[in-house]
Amino acid sequence: MKTGRFASFSFILLFSVLLVMPRSGYSQRASSRNNGIAVDFVDFLVFNTFSGQYEVKLTPTSSLLLRAEYVIKSATTSGTGSTTAFGFGGAYRFYIIDSRALSGFNVAPAADVFFFKNLIRNNILFSIGGDGAYKFFFDQFTVEPTIGVRFGITPGGQLPEGESSFTGIYPVVAVYLGYAW
Repeated sequence: MKTGRFASFSFILLFSVLLVMPRSGYSQRASSRNNGIAVDFVDFLVFNTFSGQYEVKLTPTSSLLLRAEYVIKSATTSGTGSTTAFGFGGAYRFYIIDSRALSGFNVAPAADVFFFKNLIRNNILFSIGGDGAYKFFFDQFTVEPTIGVRFGITPGGQLPEGESSFTGIYPVVAVYLGYAW
């Protein structure tokens, strides 16, 4: 008789706990910022690439990053003229080590596509890889050192001048200065 009461009490207690339990919980504090924009100046000094990015928070620990890039390679003696490229890229960032989306340490798989153009020909270049970064906040302003690696390929196999630094395995070094809201 006592066993029946204990079983009923246990069932009601378990059902009550399951009823009021949240569907998902996060142990980390949510960031008050949901969007961020930033520009890079270090990659311009290394690879003559100017880039800007927009980041939007998707979950408390991840975000989507969209990037636009502009590459300038000066003319050489081969007569091809200067090479320029416009690129688009993206990354899905995972904020780890007690971080929350849009602040702290993150890792991300990344992909880019570049459209190169010079006097002789046009070419498309694809690259995939990964990034690691840490975003520091100073009120609404951000500083984000980023290190990454990419593997770039081109469908044609022949490279106009200026594209060789974006094929094969190449590093990505950047310091983004930005604003978050």
